[in-house]
Amino acid sequence: MLGLLLNNYLLIINILIPFLLGLYFVLKHKEYSAKEFGIQIGITCVILISAFGIGYGVSDIYTQSYSTTKINKFVYEESWTERVTYTETYSCGKSTCTRTKVRYDYHPDRYYYTTDVDTIFTNSISKKQYQKAKDEFGEILTKRSHSDQSSYGDGRIYDVYPNKNIVHSYVNSELNYIYASKKNIIKSPEFKYLEENYKSELIQYPKFFSDTYGNNNFNRIINSHLIDKEIKDKLQKDLEQLSINLNTNPILYLTTSIDRNFAYVVKGYYKDMYYNDAMLVIGVKDNKIIWIEPISLSKSAEFKVHSTNLTDNFNDLIPKFSDVIKNYWQKPNLEEYSYLSGDIDLPFWYELLIVIINIIGSYLAFRFMFNHQL
Repeated sequence: MLGLLLNNYLLIINILIPFLLGLYFVLKHKEYSAKEFGIQIGITCVILISAFGIGYGVSDIYTQSYSTTKINKFVYEESWTERVTYTETYSCGKSTCTRTKVRYDYHPDRYYYTTDVDTIFTNSISKKQYQKAKDEFGEILTKRSHSDQSSYGDGRIYDVYPNKNIVHSYVNSELNYIYASKKNIIKSPEFKYLEENYKSELIQYPKFFSDTYGNNNFNRIINSHLIDKEIKDKLQKDLEQLSINLNTNPILYLTTSIDRNFAYVVKGYYKDMYYNDAMLVIGVKDNKIIWIEPISLSKSAEFKVHSTNLTDNFNDLIPKFSDVIKNYWQKPNLEEYSYLSGDIDLPFWYELLIVIINIIGSYLAFRFMFNHQL
């Protein structure tokens, strides 16, 4: 964010407007002191930086990418009542007095799971989803009551530890200079022509859904209808397991196009938003692989070399893809593209509004300074 502000020439110009006017008044008018000049410039800088910061904060410059971990355990916390002792203040004559009071807080049933990456982070699930996990993996009583519990016969905590990997997907978000840059070739008119030619093959990026145990998941194969269900289901499961605690998000994009350039149409269609993807665009026909072209922001050129035309069948695709990721994938560092920050602009109307407010505000501030001795 600091890089964006420092590279915004309009911000600098806006700061220069009151600065130069203030400097002129300091030199030409004795009644306008250096102290008043400092106050004026200080307030102006704070207001302008805040205005531009808010503008960038709500602008479409942050993009998301998916990551996957596994569920550590499922938890059921029985409802219970907590006895809470607290201090209350009240007025007693000219003084303030305190008194100790007691209240009873009710805690309803809770069902959730924790993840392998962060045991503090929890995800709520339904009673039915917890019951499914309990039936499949068994349940352990881990706590019988709470120290501050006032109710009886409840408040127990049960844990379910799965004996297999159950995926949980979550979102990471970063300032994406490539996506936000106005010079990005993805946004050029030339690319729009290619996009129009392959419109029927372009599919929206997968969304999260609640899976069997209430865990967050998503379809890791785009255009999966182009292959048989049996192959699709196996690929989905294999990709889920491959994704766990991996430093990237492996995903397959299927197409019937025989033109390898379609991969770059896909790359442009997604506008480099999903910066942590190791995506393979795969041409398919009759459940066979025709061509493979990787698209990613990986720092490793070797990843792209070894991923291209990785195999001609789906049976060994995931094992080979796994080897390439583990040996050659390098997570992209979006800060390396910060040189593009000078090409990232706020909406014109917003910048114009800031200029107008700055001019009017500077005029009113100078007028106040002249009329009031500080």
